[in-house]
Amino acid sequence: MKPIVKNNILAVDRGTKYIWLAYRNERSWMTMPIGTLMNDESLFYNMWSVLGRYFIWTVVIWFPKQHKKHQTAIDSFIEQLLFVEKKLKIVKTDEEYSSVQAAQKLWTIKKVPWEDSIAAMIILDNALKIMNTKNT
Repeated sequence: MKPIVKNNILAVDRGTKYIWLAYRNERSWMTMPIGTLMNDESLFYNMWSVLGRYFIWTVVIWFPKQHKKHQTAIDSFIEQLLFVEKKLKIVKTDEEYSSVQAAQKLWTIKKVPWEDSIAAMIILDNALKIMNTKNT
């Protein structure tokens, strides 16, 4: 039996109350929403569970260029995530308008609960385009 290799990619859209997740399966190359985790004391236990369940090796995380307060919080999040799984590759991406793009894709005027999961999918797809451009 072949050993399972962690090779899927997780996108994280970190908010103060919730963490929205999406992942890219390398076998099918489909980006799928995972859902939401509470940003509370159980977050890193739940993140560890997601990393294992979805065989995640790379994490793409929204990192705003303009907002120092958010940068500090996200850097702290990344540091704690690397404590949970030291071998993760972390990719920071500046995706300021992913929520706006998600609302446009959903044709919504008012914010809907799954909009941020769609935003996480957009973050991942856009980051992969950038990563693939750099590799060619």
